[in-house]
Amino acid sequence: MQRHSELTERLAQTLSKTRNPVDVSDITQLFNSFPNVIIETNSSAGQVFNVDETGFYKAAKSKRVVAVLRSKNVWTTSPTTSFPMTTIACGGASGFVVSPVFILPGKSVKLDILRGCQVPGATVTATPTGFVSMELFKSWLKFYF
Repeated sequence: MQRHSELTERLAQTLSKTRNPVDVSDITQLFNSFPNVIIETNSSAGQVFNVDETGFYKAAKSKRVVAVLRSKNVWTTSPTTSFPMTTIACGGASGFVVSPVFILPGKSVKLDILRGCQVPGATVTATPTGFVSMELFKSWLKFYF
């Protein structure tokens, strides 16, 4: 790291991705069918959004990694798990970004858990499993759209 002053050693927060990754055929199918849908529905960029629900398991231990100096988000992956966390993220073709929702397991969650969160407008909620339920997704959809 002496040769690269922009790098430093940091303690990474460990997360492991729990969902299956998208493969090339999925992306190709979406890419090939999307223009037809836009034309058929006469949609504008302000009407086109992508919503993603991504589940993670928070791992119990962190480890040291090499990261860009002063970077705020330093992550590593690990197969060990302790509790699930899900994020709903949404962005529009016009550049509009909906603030993310973090879903933790339980009956309720205190909002002060977001005190260290640096994502503007982010919110947190709970479901019994820590994953998105149909009821929660419908509430989120009605709130933002």
